[in-house]
Amino acid sequence: MAVPSRWIQHHRMQFHALGVAVACAGAIACSGGGGSGSPNSPSGGGGGSTSAPSCRTFAGITHAVQTFTQTGVTVTTDTTCSHNTGTNDVICNSTFVDSQGGPGTLTQTSRFASRADIVDEVSVIPPLSRSLGTTTVTTIGGFALTATATNSYDSQRRLTSVAIVTSPVPLSTTFTYSAWDASGRPTAGTVAISPGPSGSVSITYNNPDRTVTRNDGLNTCIQRSDLNGNIQGETCTGTSPSTTTVTVQSTLQICK
Repeated sequence: MAVPSRWIQHHRMQFHALGVAVACAGAIACSGGGGSGSPNSPSGGGGGSTSAPSCRTFAGITHAVQTFTQTGVTVTTDTTCSHNTGTNDVICNSTFVDSQGGPGTLTQTSRFASRADIVDEVSVIPPLSRSLGTTTVTTIGGFALTATATNSYDSQRRLTSVAIVTSPVPLSTTFTYSAWDASGRPTAGTVAISPGPSGSVSITYNNPDRTVTRNDGLNTCIQRSDLNGNIQGETCTGTSPSTTTVTVQSTLQICK
């Protein structure tokens, strides 16, 4: 399948709008990955944080604005999320517009082994990862790109890797983690992009400020969460500096 020239011209919009859209469900999407499952389910076992909430309040409807510092380009995203109680999927549907070009849509499905795993992500804030993964379909100008990510965990419920594959444009990105904090959140690892470079990743968490800082060697991004673990915004410096603000317009509640 040939890639339309319109998609090539606006590929920056597509990928960065994808980043904005993860705000749809806080850690539900930011945990990374999707697909049909992972080699190791995070359900059961020890690890994780010291508290176990019985319910989770996550963003049902959000409005996000991402502005790229160097170009002044703005991507505006409106997202609505729902919880499928039968499958434990969290499904987020977004529409986005680039200030330099036409609109697009994005559908993001995050899969969980149990309802308890959805809730347990916010047993510490910034949140943990408990999802099996996420499948994201982005459509621009009639061209659809699917990114399927799969999360893997160890016996202590710590995220060990996120493998992301896109189609029909072939690109794979794998994050592999080798260190974690006391709550089981990854703090160090590597990223390998094919075709593309490899490098190191470092992550730090500030619980009182509800922020997480990620450095992949090219960009350093600081993401802020609200009291429920939903994304409030993000500031990135480096090769693609940008600022993102997220307004939560309504919320949903999931209980164990």
